[in-house]
Amino acid sequence: MPQNTNNASSEASKSLAAQAVEVLFDQQDVPERRRSKIVQELLGLSYHASHRRVTGDAPWTLEELERVAGHFGRTLADLFQALHDTQAVAATFVAGNFRSPCRVWLGGEADPARPAPLVAWREGDVWTVAPSRETPGPSLVASEVLLQPRVSDEPRVAVLDDDAGYTRVFKGALTGLGYAVDAFTQADALLEAARTRPYDAYVIDWLLGQNTTAEGLCRALRALDGSALLVLQSGQLTSDDVDEDELLRTAMSLGMEPVVKPVRPSFLAAKIKHHVAQLQGHDAVRPVP
Repeated sequence: MPQNTNNASSEASKSLAAQAVEVLFDQQDVPERRRSKIVQELLGLSYHASHRRVTGDAPWTLEELERVAGHFGRTLADLFQALHDTQAVAATFVAGNFRSPCRVWLGGEADPARPAPLVAWREGDVWTVAPSRETPGPSLVASEVLLQPRVSDEPRVAVLDDDAGYTRVFKGALTGLGYAVDAFTQADALLEAARTRPYDAYVIDWLLGQNTTAEGLCRALRALDGSALLVLQSGQLTSDDVDEDELLRTAMSLGMEPVVKPVRPSFLAAKIKHHVAQLQGHDAVRPVP
């Protein structure tokens, strides 16, 4: 059963007020050793009483919270909004063929007998939010969901090829056409970057070494984001090094665009531009495997 990992177990017993003050101090980069002293100076309490408030062992009054928040130029509303924001986790919202990055606030365990409108579950480090009918098993109630569609003047593109010279040339060409491009020669590095901040499009070479294909990477990227454009390229379709049927099966199952390498950057730029325009216009997105 997935667990709500927003707060460490030591935070569970803390009052909301103590948690909110802790978030405020974190945002202001106040060292832990200084926090009780600051509260003592602001509230005129003993160090012991101040420390008990900071650790959550003693209650706060609204006046005390307002004084601490005001010291940092914040209001009470700011204080609790900041706490609320930190309690969300990054996830992918899924509904049919639609996917979008989102942030979700997790509730208690979902009850199949009384299904919530939206639920969330975790597979590894990845959280997914979907209507209750689409859950694969035990899940948590999604109390609140904030969709975060990508909107950018410069579409972001990731290019992966084990030939660093090729990625450098390709990056320069796409950058010159108005795209923000990151070049990679290692699949793990691209996947880590995509998990941090997804791209609008990925241009991936099918062969990543002598005996390694990009199938695993492509499936991981599609699992992260069902709406991104995935372009699968290969310059060895006529050689014995590439199983053309395997490549095409992978491309079709993941809704990818297979192309023969080398491909003209202007050709790909047009595809990316059209794809991003579709997303921003809320047209159909690529199918979820």
